[in-house]
Amino acid sequence: MEANNKLILVLLIYVLPHIIFSSATSASAKEYDTKAYVDSWCRTTLYPNLCVRSLSRYVRSRAMQNPRDLARFALKASLYRAKYTKAFLLKEVTKLERVRPQYYALVHDCLTQMRDSVNQLSLAIAELDRVNRRGGKSQVNLEWHINNLQTWTSTALTDAETCVSQFPGRRMSKLKATIKGKVKNVEETTSNALAFIEHYAAARFLRINLPAGGHPSAVSFADDASSIVVACHTMSGSSLYMYGEETQKEHQSKLPLPSIKWERHHIHDKRSVLTLSGATATYGTADGSSVIASCSEGTDIILWHGKTGRNLGHVDTNQLKNHMAAVSPNGRFLAAAAFTADVKVWEIVYLKDGSVKEVSRVMQLKGHKSAVTWLCFSPNSDKIITASKDGSIRLWNING
Repeated sequence: MEANNKLILVLLIYVLPHIIFSSATSASAKEYDTKAYVDSWCRTTLYPNLCVRSLSRYVRSRAMQNPRDLARFALKASLYRAKYTKAFLLKEVTKLERVRPQYYALVHDCLTQMRDSVNQLSLAIAELDRVNRRGGKSQVNLEWHINNLQTWTSTALTDAETCVSQFPGRRMSKLKATIKGKVKNVEETTSNALAFIEHYAAARFLRINLPAGGHPSAVSFADDASSIVVACHTMSGSSLYMYGEETQKEHQSKLPLPSIKWERHHIHDKRSVLTLSGATATYGTADGSSVIASCSEGTDIILWHGKTGRNLGHVDTNQLKNHMAAVSPNGRFLAAAAFTADVKVWEIVYLKDGSVKEVSRVMQLKGHKSAVTWLCFSPNSDKIITASKDGSIRLWNING
């Protein structure tokens, strides 16, 4: 028994330091990665050195590996400085009220603005937490909340910038310099926080500027959730642009901007695109590529390959004018709602290599008494629901 105890003691003496060293090394490496990440993002701000200093305490406390964490801790750093400056001003204004009442109003105004800054920054942090809670559930009001976040932080920055603007030139020079230094620190940390909030907003919302003179008429996801196809209409006609994100490199300081992967011009002569409908082709021998249908306000519909922009086929409804078109979720069918009461359905036929062989009409749904205004496929692609100006909604079984 004594021998076993000695053996255990020896193992503890030799093994335990290695375990502790390994754990410490892992924690140190994690802190280093976080510090490198923070440093790279701080370089994008107006005050990078202050940014690194103000966030250093949070680097040690927990990992920051996304724009939201950076924005939140930058706001907390700004709020901390604003509260400290408010406390200093409160102390000074109390003294001035007794000994130098002629300057009391000036410092009191600055105190009022700093109180406003504290309130605005507190609201901004609460709003950022609210955005995070909503982020995975609903996007309906998400951008509105982020706009609030930006507005409150910007207001706090304005309060800090104007805090000492009314101070006299040479009078109160020492106190003015002290207050100005503290307020300037609040101003700069808030400016950095606002920069991180803008990065965070850019990471959540893909903002695209279309070519000059054009306006979007339809939009659809393209090859995957990170790429979209936009139909743009100008005086010269309609064009399609496929925008995709560039791959973000590790610790990249600036967010990658969406770039045009392909574009097609004058696709429906001078007619506008009413709808874009996309689906992943999984039926039969299809290769899983995305298929997008562009439906013009005329009578033509064109199928496109989502990733490459290749023209896969063209159909004509011959129904005076189109209302909309849709591709079934499995990429097998194309259906059009148009001016007449009938709904035409085409089948997209695939070759063994997965490419499109042809688009052939397979059925015509009759039953409505007036124009069909909208239609939709069921998730399993075997039914279509249609809405008509005759006031009725019909469900059609198209699977055999």
